[in-house]
Amino acid sequence: MLSNQFKFQYSVGAVANGIKTDMFTFFLLFFYSRVIGLDPLLASLAIGAALIVDSITDPLMGTISDRTNTKLGRRHPYMLVSFIPVAIFYVLLFTPTPDWDISQNQLFWWMFVCTSLTRIGMTLFEVPHRSFGAEITKDYLERTKLFSWREMFAWVAGISNAFLAYNIFFKSTSEYPFGQLNPEAYFPLALTGAIFMVISLLYSSLSTTDKIQNLSKKEKIFIINEIKPFNYAAFKVRKILKNLQKNNQIYLIEYYGNECPAPEKQGLKFIKEIFFQLLFNPYLFFSSLRTKFFNFFLSMKKGTPKSASYVMKGIRKN
Repeated sequence: MLSNQFKFQYSVGAVANGIKTDMFTFFLLFFYSRVIGLDPLLASLAIGAALIVDSITDPLMGTISDRTNTKLGRRHPYMLVSFIPVAIFYVLLFTPTPDWDISQNQLFWWMFVCTSLTRIGMTLFEVPHRSFGAEITKDYLERTKLFSWREMFAWVAGISNAFLAYNIFFKSTSEYPFGQLNPEAYFPLALTGAIFMVISLLYSSLSTTDKIQNLSKKEKIFIINEIKPFNYAAFKVRKILKNLQKNNQIYLIEYYGNECPAPEKQGLKFIKEIFFQLLFNPYLFFSSLRTKFFNFFLSMKKGTPKSASYVMKGIRKN
């Protein structure tokens, strides 16, 4: 049975990803497109390209970690060094200011490289850390409790980061009534987040080293070729598009919710929103059409229509 002390030590490691996820979801696209002045299309492309890189490095990290055999086990060598790229490139990502004398292409590459390397650094910790939690006990209930603690810490960290951002760093000033447009607020926010991330990564990694000998022995090496290529690619593409959808929706909410267009431009609001969704997330548009088609098709058949979601998943309702 896992002690509460170990659950705390292990779960603290999720704080880093909670902070990173909050910043990437709510502030990254807005910062580059509205504050720094990068073309929204280039900013979205940088985020999408970084997600593609992440989709490659995640399973690769899992394979490498499974094959590692050191005195620190299979997981901890990568967990212990992950804070270096995370801290450096996370801070650099929010370093640019509007007065930087660089081109749009140079700013795009800065955003893409820093975003990708921040994600890679987080992959060095997240993949081995989750595997470590899965291996530490064979008891289903204990493992479920452990990951419940982990997710709770991640969510609390993300919410706390947002609270600090809006109530401390993005306070309204005479120059910036809408504090989120203040370019000088992002670097101290990122630096503060990086400090908490480094502490959480190192504390969780170092405090759990005494449990390395309790890990289950490797019985089978996971090989990525065992996954059907089409299914794996489809899953990753869907994940990438879902992330793009989330970022673009938040960008629209920030743009239209906090800076309402002039009355004479209100009529274009809906058209612009549809344009952004179709441009950056055709997946959402065609998924909606597919669902409507299935519902219409089912409504034409005799008997009680079944939900399209059940049909698409191959599940029958009793």
